[in-house]
Amino acid sequence: MTFFANTMEYTEKREAEIKAWLPALSNLQPDTVPLWGVLSAQAMLEHLTLGIKIGNGSLAPRGATPYDGYDEVRKRQVAIFVASEAPFARNIMNPLMQDKPFQTRKPDLEAAKDWFTEELSLFFQYWKENPEATRLHPTLGPLQRDDWYRFEYRHIMHHFGQFGLIK
Repeated sequence: MTFFANTMEYTEKREAEIKAWLPALSNLQPDTVPLWGVLSAQAMLEHLTLGIKIGNGSLAPRGATPYDGYDEVRKRQVAIFVASEAPFARNIMNPLMQDKPFQTRKPDLEAAKDWFTEELSLFFQYWKENPEATRLHPTLGPLQRDDWYRFEYRHIMHHFGQFGLIK
């Protein structure tokens, strides 16, 4: 685990690392085959984008969320997962996506890339302007800035690795 002098140092480091990965998007093509999983390249980017929109405040979970139904033991397990710096396991299950094909919203991969980078910029801007905010993640519960940065860093790393964009 890496320790930082303050949380701003942590978020700045994670932001810089994520931004350093963005040029790799030019290698992502509509026919890029994932190393594991069932998402297409476009579906993967749109999946990431929806989570980032929740994190930047432009999309709110509607109705009851999986987190609402967790018992205290499960909530502690989720808190440990959120606090971890470990990479996600391959084929980790998202309770919101089980047994459902992902429906893309954008007309093509290039539009999905643009949407992803735009919402990611808004994510970074939101947390610079609202460092004390808490945003509800539908499966991870209420998260503060450092939790969101840690989660999105690991989430993007997972899916960019899934498509061979980063090692």
